[in-house]
Amino acid sequence: MQLSIKQQVKLDLVIERYTDDIAMKDGKVIEDYLNTLKCSERELLITVYIYLKRTIKSQQERNIIEKHKSKIYNLLLEKGIIKDEEQRTIGNIASENLKKPNTENAVEQRANKEKIEKLNRYKNLTEIVEALDNRLCLLIEKKESQSHVKAVDYSKERTKRSTKRYEFNSINLLSVIQKTEEQLKHYISELQQERMYLLYVFDKLSCIRTSEVYRLRYIELKTWKEISEYLRMAISWCRKQHNEYLEQLEL
Repeated sequence: MQLSIKQQVKLDLVIERYTDDIAMKDGKVIEDYLNTLKCSERELLITVYIYLKRTIKSQQERNIIEKHKSKIYNLLLEKGIIKDEEQRTIGNIASENLKKPNTENAVEQRANKEKIEKLNRYKNLTEIVEALDNRLCLLIEKKESQSHVKAVDYSKERTKRSTKRYEFNSINLLSVIQKTEEQLKHYISELQQERMYLLYVFDKLSCIRTSEVYRLRYIELKTWKEISEYLRMAISWCRKQHNEYLEQLEL
């Protein structure tokens, strides 16, 4: 399983927390997994992926790292440490297959489902931007903590070296920061474009108030209760307008 960028960012954030505090709940899950691996693969993951001591040297190393990243992600998913809204469970798929409607209804439901997925793209992009921004802040904090140099009194006994098992390689860390900044810039641009596109689509609806329902739901990311309170209309009315005008949306 190849992780999507969104999944990768979520995993990276957990790994960042793990490097700060191995004893935390997330850290124990990761540590237990690492302890099941053979020494060479465990050392590779720790050195290259988790603590960024060096870059990947071969495609074989890349394949090993990607394989274990997927396994760690799925393990964190099972433990409830990571939430993956995009994942469909076997039970979901089975229930969908049991409830397959007749042809005309099936086509309509499939079209509406595709539209909902397109409408949720803005929300997904927002989550990616927030996750990348959080990751960037953590990386910058690590860089600043590395850059902090204390004055040394050489008349006294020489200070001992750090006993921490692993330290970030400053060059690799800078490279990761730059890559994260580039990703963040890219997704912010996509987010802005998606916002403009959705506003354009919503403005074309014949009912202004329904257009506002869509704007609040898919751009402001409000709950149905919040939309109801904002428009001073019942939740049932808001949902009804949303469903009735779904076919009109030119997505």
